[in-house]
Order: sequence, then C-alpha cells, then structure tokens
Amino acid sequence: MLHKLEHWVVAWIHPNNDVRKSRTLIYGVMVTMLFMLYYSLIGWFIEFPNAIRICLVVALALSAIPFLLKRGISTHFLGNYYALVGLAGISLLTILTGGIDSPILPWIALVPLVALLFANKMSAMVWVVLSIIALIRIQWMTHEGMTDHVQYNPAYRTFLFANCYIGLVITLFFLNAIFEDSLEKANAKLTMQSKTIAEEKSKSDHLLLNVLPEDIAEELKSKGHCEARHYDQVSILFTDFVNFTKYSETITPANLISELHHYFQYFDQVIEKYKLEKIKTIGDAYMAVSGLPKSDPDHALNAVSAAIEMQTYIKQCIETPLLEESKDYKPARFQMKVGIHSGDVIAGVVGTKKFAFDIWGDTVNTAARILQSAPPNTINISRDTYNLVGNKIKCSFRGMIPLKSKGDMELYTVDIP
Repeated sequence: MLHKLEHWVVAWIHPNNDVRKSRTLIYGVMVTMLFMLYYSLIGWFIEFPNAIRICLVVALALSAIPFLLKRGISTHFLGNYYALVGLAGISLLTILTGGIDSPILPWIALVPLVALLFANKMSAMVWVVLSIIALIRIQWMTHEGMTDHVQYNPAYRTFLFANCYIGLVITLFFLNAIFEDSLEKANAKLTMQSKTIAEEKSKSDHLLLNVLPEDIAEELKSKGHCEARHYDQVSILFTDFVNFTKYSETITPANLISELHHYFQYFDQVIEKYKLEKIKTIGDAYMAVSGLPKSDPDHALNAVSAAIEMQTYIKQCIETPLLEESKDYKPARFQMKVGIHSGDVIAGVVGTKKFAFDIWGDTVNTAARILQSAPPNTINISRDTYNLVGNKIKCSFRGMIPLKSKGDMELYTVDIP
C-alpha cells in the first residue's frame, strides 16, 4: 500500500521540481488535511461552526498544492503558500477562541517549521518574523478585549485544550517522520550515487592503468598533464611474427584476431611477470620496455628473460595449434623474431583525448633495426645489452651485422634452452 502511494506521489511530481521536497510537501499536505477534517469534527462537537468553516477552507486551499506541483509550480513558492494558509487559519481560530489564552495559539510555532521543511531557511526566518508579528497583534487584541467572547461552548474548554496539544504533538511527530523519511531516501540515493561514482572511477582508473604505467597515470590524474622524462638505462624489446601478412590472407578475420589476442594476452602476462611496460602493438608487432617508469638495474636481464619465455611459448604453439584445422582455418606455423637493445630514451604521454604512453630516441630505432635483421626463431641483442646479461644468460656472437641507417653493429643471439 505504501509502495503504491509512493509511486503515485512520485508520478504526480512535475519533472522540473525537486522530487525530495515535492514528495515531502505532498505528504505534509495529506497529514494537514487529515487534521483539518478531524478538527472540523471537533468544531462540530464543541458547538463551534466557524471552526468547521475555517478548517474546511484551509483543507481546500491546501488541496490545490499537489495540482500546482503537477503544473510545475516551484516547491519554494508552494512552501510559502502553505505557511501563509497555515498562519491565516491558526491566527483566525486563535482570535475566535480566546486570543492569547487560546489553546490553538501554540500551533503558530508550526508555521516557520513548515516554511523550513517545504521552502528554505530564508523563508523560515521571514515566517518567524511574521509569526511574532501575528502574536503581538493577537496579544494587543486580547488586551483590548476583542477576544473575550469565545465562539465555542466554554464547557468544552478542557476538551479543546487536550485535543489541541495532543494534535500538536502528533503533527510534530508526523512532520518529523516525513522529514526523516525524505532524508533517508535522499541519503540512500546519495549513497547509491556515491557507490556508482566509485565503481565508475574504479573502472576508469583500471582502464587508465591498462593504457599508462601506474606512476604516469597518477601524475596525469593529479596534475592533468604528464611531463616527458629522460631515462638513462632501459631495454627495448620488439617482437614480430614472420610472414604474418601472407598468413593473414588465408584465415578469416575472426580467427586471425583470435590468434593474435591469444599470443598477445600471453605476452602481457610475461611482461607483467618481469616488470616490463607494454608500449603498444602495431599489427603483429609487440613493443615493450624494461626499466621505466621505475628504474631497475636488472632491466636488460628482465627483458631477455621475458623474450625467452615468449619464444618458448611460440614454439609450443607450433607443435599444438590454438584451433582445429577446418576449411576456414589452417593452423599457423608461426615463427617469431625478437630484437632487444639497451640505452637511454625519452618517455611521455602524447595526445589530449586518447592518451598514449610512448618512448622516443635512438635506442628505440636501434632495437627496431635489430629486430628487422633477426633470423626467425631467434632473440637478437646488441652489444650494449650483451654487456649487461652476458655473464648470466648464454649468448652466441652473431657477428658485425649491417643495420639500415646504423651501419655495422655487433650483435648476439640468445641461446634459448
């Protein structure tokens, strides 16, 4: 029943109005109208016909509020309208029931409270002043003897006092309950929104970390930009599948992407294991760097160790293809080559919309040239990388190899176990 009432109230509210305040206002009107009907019966019982008329007029005036809300009238205006109707009705009933000695007089205290709940603090302050003015006016009328003649049967004075104070307490309880319910709903909504924001932030942070190294991502989030940095000692790793372009012409796009995803997913696990940073993939080429953003004295060893695991895995896949052979798919007999070079680079973030972490420098170009000259199924490293790993990993001297735009360079081949 309450759920249906809540659904009806929310559906009744105009989209331009604040749902929380509008809902609170409608519930307040409902409670007040019930009390007006109750006090109309009290008026009949204590022989006070004017009270019946006043209560019914107040109820009728307040019944317009939900319809005005539906038409988009602001809650601020209607909250003040609510206070005005209340003050007028209470003041009139107070004058007719004894003035300053009337049992209805304490109800004036509800007027600023209504303005506070249904309008705003500034309106409540205004209605405090207006309520005080009304009290002074009633006191003056009492002093002048204008309220001596009460319009109800004096024999029911105690009965009227009891019902007025009991009603006041119950009204305060209901108004407080309405406010608390509205506050709980608002807090629940804020909690849900905060949870959603936290989840979305977590997703965006996760996506950002998939694109950028953690330190770079944190700098970008805190400063809004990332300064380029120079790194003295890193190792660049390039991989490339042999005859990939020719093979791609014999396989469906879905199977092609599936295979690439499988290999690169494994490569991602390997570089994470050896603390490398993936820079990018270009077609079937894979690029990673060891030794940044945090410097690592074992950057060359980690890069070569990662390359060994990658080549070992590729050889295993040659023996056991990823998919079964069919008319749309013939298992690839991929051969891969790897080039590694150590030196200094500049690293930074490029772009303002689709961020990309990249590295530049002669070290990158040299590693790419070493890759181009590498025979299939081998890991080729430069003299600079060999000097860092030669005493830990077995390598074979390949010779002075001519590299495009680099001249002859001393290269080594890593012996894969």
